[in-house]
Amino acid sequence: MSCRVRWCLGLLAMCWALLVHAQDFEEVKRGAERGDAAAQYQLGVMIHKAGGGNPDRASAEAKKWFGKAAEQGHAPAKVIVEVMSVLEQGKNGNLALDAGTMRQLRKAAEQGDPMAQFHLGAMLWMRGERMGGSEGRGLYLEGFEWLHKAAEQGDTMAMSIVTFRTVTAEEAEAGRRLQRAAEQADAAAQNELGEKYEYGRGGMPKDKARAEQWYRKAAEQGYAPAQVNLGSLLLIAQKPDEAEQWYLKAAQQYRKAAEQGDAQAQYRLGEMYGMGHGVPRDDAEAKKWYRKAAEQGHRQALFAIGDTRGAEKAGERENAERFRKKAQEGDAEAQFIYGAFCHDGRGVAKDEAEAAKWFLKAAQQYRKAAEQGDARAQARLGQMYLEGLGMARDDAEAMKWYRMAAEQGSGAAQSALGEMYLHGWGVAPDGVEAEKWYRKAGEHGVGFENATSKAAGIKAANEVRKLAEQGDAAAQHELGRRYAKGAGVAENKDEAEKWYRKAAEQGYGPAELELGMLAPTPAESMAWIRKAAEHGDERARALLERRQNRARERGASASQ
Repeated sequence: MSCRVRWCLGLLAMCWALLVHAQDFEEVKRGAERGDAAAQYQLGVMIHKAGGGNPDRASAEAKKWFGKAAEQGHAPAKVIVEVMSVLEQGKNGNLALDAGTMRQLRKAAEQGDPMAQFHLGAMLWMRGERMGGSEGRGLYLEGFEWLHKAAEQGDTMAMSIVTFRTVTAEEAEAGRRLQRAAEQADAAAQNELGEKYEYGRGGMPKDKARAEQWYRKAAEQGYAPAQVNLGSLLLIAQKPDEAEQWYLKAAQQYRKAAEQGDAQAQYRLGEMYGMGHGVPRDDAEAKKWYRKAAEQGHRQALFAIGDTRGAEKAGERENAERFRKKAQEGDAEAQFIYGAFCHDGRGVAKDEAEAAKWFLKAAQQYRKAAEQGDARAQARLGQMYLEGLGMARDDAEAMKWYRMAAEQGSGAAQSALGEMYLHGWGVAPDGVEAEKWYRKAGEHGVGFENATSKAAGIKAANEVRKLAEQGDAAAQHELGRRYAKGAGVAENKDEAEKWYRKAAEQGYGPAELELGMLAPTPAESMAWIRKAAEHGDERARALLERRQNRARERGASASQ
């Protein structure tokens, strides 16, 4: 994610916090500025929680207020300031925290303080990543547990970490299987384990030394991908001579396989020619081998020769095949996803009958799990009823299952309920309920910026409606505009015209102009635009003048 995007997400998050908690925030801020230590601490917490999109920016502002509270002897603030200072220093290698402070931090985390949970999690996670080995992995995973706890309480910084770096139970088990295979001299497993240590993936801490150790074991067995990886690691470590030896061995193996038509080997050989690793650099040779691999549908090779659409299609085919295999093994989620591939014709030929078959299989499993209280299955079943996937569309059933999941805290279901209340699917339209559920979804981090902005839009529309119903012409025009655009209400052209007309009947120029643009006949259109101009609407005056000029020009041309 680019810095610009992260900054924008952070700004959206901060704006949402200010919008939703405006009165609380302002009240706390006033107390903090008056010197109230408790308010200063609380203000730091509020800024921290709203700053998931831009941790550095939010941390600096939050730390300022924690520091002010700490200067007045506020004990929790003192702990947080010390931990934040250590975490900042930790970026340069130092993660030493006073034992007493660590005990206080852990105690506060165990008592449910999300700030303490976040900082304890970050501390343990960073220590584990630095330490490496089995002990480091233990700290790393414990850190993630605390970050999860903080995220569950709405800490957006914790959410931003666990979203991109979560280690699931399935991944942890896959890591253990990979370790066992590597220890049994499986070269492919050794290479994959090396990659996980090099990049800190799959729950493994970053550890270049361990990465090199596993790459070397696989490379010595003649495994070409590991020879390339080892060469790259040695090149970074400024050992070019040894790196070139391993590149040369890999290039020789890739060439043999490439000449026999192996697409992956052709792509890898193209890479080596492109970088001059193990072979003289030669862009023409690189393109030749990329093209050979691309002709066989190799996705990365298609990207390399600039065929991005072909690469996307190849990626879709790979994904479809992967989900098909898992679906055949009985995985409900894979059955649903593969059904969607068949339904949409992505990666496979479009086949409604095949899609229905897999949707039905998935629905049968989801229903069993949903009836036993599984929120994820309930949400998925709600989606299938709402979209008519593998079954007839049934908004009432969709509402039932979405509500069950939403009440258990499913952010996806809460967002869906917001949509249903907004549009009146399976229920009477209700802007208040729509806002409530969108806001809950945002608080759970699901589609954060989208859900919370929708909630804010609905709230604004509800306020506008109150004024419009009291006869305020400007509010009636604004409500009409919202119906026309679907802003905070379900898009409805008839409702838009109704509210425009109410405002226009009061002589409100902007509404008269909108009616002029919607009018079915030129004569009616001109009548409304003329009224809007007479009531002082500048856009209507300009439009009227343009139309009159065109009419005069047409008249002059006709007379000639």
